[in-house]
Amino acid sequence: MKPKATVTWTKSDEELLLTVGERIYTSEPRYFISHVRHRKLWELSIRDVRAADAGAYECQVASHPLAALFFLLRVVEARAVVPDGAALHSRAGVRLRIQCRVDLATEPVSHFFWYHNGTAINFSKTRSLTVVTHDYCSYVVIENVTWADSGVYTCAPLRARPANLTLHVLQDEQRSALHKGRAHGDSARAVASVLSPAPPAWLLVACLVGARPSC
Repeated sequence: MKPKATVTWTKSDEELLLTVGERIYTSEPRYFISHVRHRKLWELSIRDVRAADAGAYECQVASHPLAALFFLLRVVEARAVVPDGAALHSRAGVRLRIQCRVDLATEPVSHFFWYHNGTAINFSKTRSLTVVTHDYCSYVVIENVTWADSGVYTCAPLRARPANLTLHVLQDEQRSALHKGRAHGDSARAVASVLSPAPPAWLLVACLVGARPSC
């Protein structure tokens, strides 16, 4: 009967020992190891992935001959950008839409949290606004803009750095002075983009004992 092969996970670029067999050696509580025995599969899981987790990982099997697989983990931090600027000027009485879009997401965004001057507005019942959310975008619709709608709007997708947009509600003469030469309509629209390759809450790296290095 062949002796059981011992599988070791290390963060090789830092010479950090993570696991040996099913035992965790790092003091970092975000690492987990699981062993699917009938498939000879060893899985390293990382919870709450951070930018510092990026780097080289090695799965080594203490067999004869020695076998190893190498993985390069790239973590892209979710961050918000506003391509058309961080401020919007609108006159009172129009219908306004403020949009937040997620680009480069690794999975659909489950929640978009919206704030107006620091107060959550997703489920607001006191203001004439509506929040609509899809897999990769969300927007706030204000049916009849008033002075009370002025201020900072924050779009905070789950596990992404938020984006801010400041709304200035103007009198007609102020709007005319600021937007001279632009066409005047009955509606205004602002787009705030969120660059979010939102890293997953869990990262799973699998090492299959006996697998080819090309897998």
